[in-house]
Amino acid sequence: MAEKSINYLKVRDDGNEPFQFIVNENSTYQKCGNIDCHWLDSGKQKSFDKIELRKRVEPWLTALFQSDHLSL
Repeated sequence: MAEKSINYLKVRDDGNEPFQFIVNENSTYQKCGNIDCHWLDSGKQKSFDKIELRKRVEPWLTALFQSDHLSL
C-alpha cells in the first residue's frame, strides 16, 4: 500500500499553523495533526468532503485573483 502524502491548507484566519489533511480512497479527506479547525463542525469532525473544502478555499482564491487582476 502506498504511503499517503499530507496536504497543507492555510487561508484567511486559520491561525499560525497550516491545516493538515490526507485524501482517503473514497475521495474524502481526513484531518491529521492536532490543529483545531473552526470550519469543521467545531473542530471535532475528523473527515470532510470536497464541498466543505471548496467552501473554505474558493472565496480566498477568488479574492486573490481579483486583487491580482486589479494590480495589472
